Amino acid sequence: MEILSIKKLDYTYDDGESPVLTDINLDFKLGQVYAIMGKSGAGKTTLLSLISGLNQYKAGQILYNGNDLKSLDKEHYRSREIGIIFQSFNLLLHLNAVENVMLSINLSKIKVKDKLQHAFEMLNKVELSKEKAHRRVLKLSGGEQQRVAIARALSYNPSIIIADEPTGNLDGETEAQVLKILKNLAHNENKCVIVVTHSEKVANESDVVYRL
Repeated sequence: MEILSIKKLDYTYDDGESPVLTDINLDFKLGQVYAIMGKSGAGKTTLLSLISGLNQYKAGQILYNGNDLKSLDKEHYRSREIGIIFQSFNLLLHLNAVENVMLSINLSKIKVKDKLQHAFEMLNKVELSKEKAHRRVLKLSGGEQQRVAIARALSYNPSIIIADEPTGNLDGETEAQVLKILKNLAHNENKCVIVVTHSEKVANESDVVYRL
């Protein structure tokens, strides 16, 4: 069964004259990596915003476990059910890596015995050492910052991981490392991973490619 389904989705900007998405029908299952591709202006980032519950749609449906997103508690959905990874990382630069992850744990209000240990475990999962976990984010490379962003998104164990151009600012080798982590999350931890990308390499490594 699909964990996320999009049915006959339409989205138009507030001026009512600029249709962005028209009759979109997509299905997403656990255990797979999905790449969403399309030209600039095709509505890829808008679609992610709608899936994330950040924007409201008027026509069509977005179903999470069979329930329309409109009927769900958006705060709970965004802080527990879905993890978001941004191209620009969106980390707090004055904090170190483990503090960024702990902040996410606190905001989600999940119950764990040892928050610090849990944060270290999330960073270890994305192959970031304890030594680097104690570094301020500004002292980390772009690839390492993206790993922190992934660990932060994983900290409350969401079923769906959404990534907006997660390798867009990275070199080829680092892109491959991040992609390996995302594939592992889907194939070995049964997450649904949805990636908006312009990268043909990311698309080729994905299980399903949707083009808008």
